[in-house]
Amino acid sequence: MMSGQYTKGNWMLTNYNAMDPKLNEPGKGVIAITFLDRLENWPAARPEYKAKKEAVTQQILGCLEQLYPGFRSKVVVAELGTPRTMQRYTANPDGAVYGYAQTVRQSGIKRLKHKSAVNRLSLVGAWTQPGGGFQGVMNSGIMEADRIAAKLG
Repeated sequence: MMSGQYTKGNWMLTNYNAMDPKLNEPGKGVIAITFLDRLENWPAARPEYKAKKEAVTQQILGCLEQLYPGFRSKVVVAELGTPRTMQRYTANPDGAVYGYAQTVRQSGIKRLKHKSAVNRLSLVGAWTQPGGGFQGVMNSGIMEADRIAAKLG
């Protein structure tokens, strides 16, 4: 957990263009920087929240500029999702990014299956198999798309 030390903790940086250069127009790309934090580190009051969100965004961009000179000048859009963002848009408890708790009792095949009881309705995402997180959600969609494609022939 970061606990307010946003420039000193561990980050995960994903360059989606490296996986598939055709995702963006030439010379453009999308990266995602992920780190864990707690809901209580983010003020509930809107003005304070927005100010902190901007300050943390600038801290992260500053670190990346030090590591990769010229990085900041290439950024067109920077968006920071916080635990409050996750709570607002997903209603996950405490803004958890992974859906259900990532425990052995709630992981893998113990999560919701993709095929639902409703005809032609599939379930995918952090709450379904194989689990939460960016990779888990992407795999969930891929797995269900493959199942449907195989069924359609």
